[in-house]
Amino acid sequence: MGVTPFPNAVCEPFTTSNNATVAVFRQDPVSSNKSHYMTIKMVTGHTIWNRNRAGKYEDDFCDNIRSTHSNSSSPRMPLIAECVAVKEWAVANAGHWVVSKKNLDKHKRVVLLAVGTCAFIVGATEENHADTGIIVSSKDVTKAMQDGIENPRLEGRVEVAGRFSCITGDGRDKVAANWYIANIETSDWDE
Repeated sequence: MGVTPFPNAVCEPFTTSNNATVAVFRQDPVSSNKSHYMTIKMVTGHTIWNRNRAGKYEDDFCDNIRSTHSNSSSPRMPLIAECVAVKEWAVANAGHWVVSKKNLDKHKRVVLLAVGTCAFIVGATEENHADTGIIVSSKDVTKAMQDGIENPRLEGRVEVAGRFSCITGDGRDKVAANWYIANIETSDWDE
């Protein structure tokens, strides 16, 4: 088995709109019960990806999406082309991630999806910790990525930090969560 860029990652090929085949890394759904997404599956202590088997695009779980773009450039910033592939994968794959409280507490930031240098990452806010995890849909990722890649870019690269309000894992409330479009290599991921 090869090395993955973050814990619990699986790789799948994806063909982008410009016919390039890229390796997409996402959270492993194996831990989850393979049922229809309408029943939100949670695995205690693990962040999982639940594909929508109904074939329809599901609703978003997060709102109030706000972002701040970096105003400096660095060769460590993710490439726009790879961030476009992340967004296109999210558009083509309806589903949601159940981000566990344990992962948010342990890692502070959890990678949901990555292509090359570009990763979409969520994290707990310092002032507001949920008693459960949070739920983020592929539609939420699409909206955040769209904002990130369409706003000013620096030398073909982008780096964005943002915040949104997401439904908690138990579905009872909404809490603030941070999100990032960042280079997968800029973070150390412990098992």
